[in-house]
Amino acid sequence: MVKKIFFQIFIAFLLFTSCFCLLTICLYAQETAQDLDETFFNINMLSMYRTCESIEITGNEDQFDLILNILFSKTFILYQSTYVNIYFNILFRLPYSNKARFYEYFSPDLFQPINTGFDLINKNGLFGITNSEIGLSFRWSQNLLLSYEFENYYPAVIQKLPAVPLSSSYYDEDPIDYTKKLPYPSFMLGGKQLPIYYANAIYLFDLNFILSYRCNGFFFDTGVSSGEEGLDANSSKSFIVKTGYDKNIVLFYIGANLGERGSVPIKVYSQFFTLAFHLRFPDLTIAFETVLNLHGIRSPYINPYDETYTDDISYFNFSEGVFIPDDLPNLIDATLSNGKKPPLVGCGGYIYLAYLFHINDGYLKIFSHFSFYDPNVNDESYIIYILKYRVVAGFSFNINGFAIIFSYTYTYDKVFLEIPQFYEAEGRSAHVIANYDLFFGVSCSLF
Repeated sequence: MVKKIFFQIFIAFLLFTSCFCLLTICLYAQETAQDLDETFFNINMLSMYRTCESIEITGNEDQFDLILNILFSKTFILYQSTYVNIYFNILFRLPYSNKARFYEYFSPDLFQPINTGFDLINKNGLFGITNSEIGLSFRWSQNLLLSYEFENYYPAVIQKLPAVPLSSSYYDEDPIDYTKKLPYPSFMLGGKQLPIYYANAIYLFDLNFILSYRCNGFFFDTGVSSGEEGLDANSSKSFIVKTGYDKNIVLFYIGANLGERGSVPIKVYSQFFTLAFHLRFPDLTIAFETVLNLHGIRSPYINPYDETYTDDISYFNFSEGVFIPDDLPNLIDATLSNGKKPPLVGCGGYIYLAYLFHINDGYLKIFSHFSFYDPNVNDESYIIYILKYRVVAGFSFNINGFAIIFSYTYTYDKVFLEIPQFYEAEGRSAHVIANYDLFFGVSCSLF
């Protein structure tokens, strides 16, 4: 109750501050504003072939795919030096084969907004201070605290997690085969070229209401968000703060997300802190990020990995947008006096390198990144707490809006390799459970 009251007070404060800033914008706007009206529109098509060693999910081992990417932004003057920026970045996908097992749950969304919303910005900032900006943003976008913005051609294989084990004839057996019956978390949620903890440990997309201030490269953002990929802002919510420097070749920031996901009794800790640093030279890009993640299931009585656990999990709100693979039970620490388990302490990070070689009118880009995630830095006595990592390497050749891309991904995750997932209908001896993926794609920009 205290947390909800605090959150409501903060929302009221944010709305008051926003109204105050809008009034200030009107009072201090310059009459000789620069013409900022501009429009951007682009359509990009990506055709690809990829190996997919996840036949239990998709029904296919190797796949062809086609993605249409539409980008649009419009900036226009609202009042003197105050302007509005409206934008969207949307993916359209072909449907996967309907022979795939549990197609409804494990096929990527055919329509996926990536970055959609609007910004209201004043170029003179607060009280007319020059070289500064103050703005309000309301947008659906990648989690503001996650800085990876590079290659991610491989679409997600799993987007959703079922609320209950699915009904099928091979579930009706006695005794129950718990490797099929239990709701084991799906091993892969995000695109396989993303850092390994993106989407699997920290939710990837969010709806944000942000107040921002920028001055000579320094910035400060604060606001609130839905706190999950779903829109359950009553039970799931987050407070966000992020500050740093972004100018020329340098990006540096630190940030914090304080919140929780889900409804009682399946409340899940969702508190993480990030630090990111990017160097963006004309031909060389170096980037790294590190994250400290306080996560885990709060209740001491819920453990989806326990084979004796037979309660109806739909009651505990295991549902899309709330429960993700690294929302793990705390099997190490004692229950606190308030009846809750303390959060697990996870840690992860990535380092990214890319270099451009200019060839006539085009360029060859070679890229690579390494990422890791440790779900519980204090103890690794259980397989669900063991360190996991991913290596991605590849190249793209680009010329006049046409590109050829090749990449290789290696993922090490013992949960995926050794624990059968609940949707696996056949024994693992029937398939090769691999930890690598190959990708080949051709991209063409239509505008």
